[in-house]
Amino acid sequence: MKKLESQLMNLYQSQLEDFSLELSDQRIRFKTAKMDQNSADELVFDGVKAFFYADPNRAPAFNNGTTTELSSIVFCDKGFGEFAIITSLEDHQRGESPIEISIPNFNLCFGDASFFIEANSITINENRFALKPQH
Repeated sequence: MKKLESQLMNLYQSQLEDFSLELSDQRIRFKTAKMDQNSADELVFDGVKAFFYADPNRAPAFNNGTTTELSSIVFCDKGFGEFAIITSLEDHQRGESPIEISIPNFNLCFGDASFFIEANSITINENRFALKPQH
């Protein structure tokens, strides 16, 4: 995990250039660039079970035509707490839909906004890291 942590530290202060959710492939893709070093990085989260975006300012995080600074990206092998996923509140109240639990293992911060992701692996450029599932 030291190599993963080192790769993540290299991404601090990068500018977000592109972002895509590939739901059918359970994938989230980010492309970042460091303007001062003329370098680009691609992060691909695979086996995504859940993601959660929170912005206390309720401003759009990914504006068309602008970049957003990635102020931090952190991996926690034990996760960042738990999020409950309910398909339908009405179904759950009738006992027809179980609650799924997500334990996000990545937190990406864009200013005050946070993007939590639960993924089975991450690829940074050509380096793939398989991660141990939490449940």
